[in-house]
Amino acid sequence: MSNAWEVRLAFSRMVGILLRIHFDMPRLLPTLLASAALIAGCAEPSLDGKWVEDGPAKRTIELSKDGKATMSLDMLPGAALSGNYKVSGNRIAITDLKPDGMPDAPFGADSMLPKKIEATFSWKNDREVVFAGDRFLQGGFKRAE
Repeated sequence: MSNAWEVRLAFSRMVGILLRIHFDMPRLLPTLLASAALIAGCAEPSLDGKWVEDGPAKRTIELSKDGKATMSLDMLPGAALSGNYKVSGNRIAITDLKPDGMPDAPFGADSMLPKKIEATFSWKNDREVVFAGDRFLQGGFKRAE
């Protein structure tokens, strides 16, 4: 007989909890939505996109979602370096560099390029990033519109 009473007691407690949740939902909903927004806002921004250097040289770096990287210098229109990039934590590595769009490049110019560029990066905010490391990839960059 006591077993039946335990089952009834457990069932009534579950019903009570469900009713409390149901009637407290209007008060809980704003808290749940604010928590979800906070979690979404704290997500790390992505490096994918076009970045323009803050300095006078105005280097541009384009990092696509498929892992392709293009680096260009505004002083040399049409000339660029292209390769593949990979991000691991706060480190970026650009590999397989080759000249792109340099018809007047001397023979063997691609052999003078580094095979790999590595740097660490840190975020100033979601629209500004600072790279530190290799001289090809160093300095502050802003996300292009």
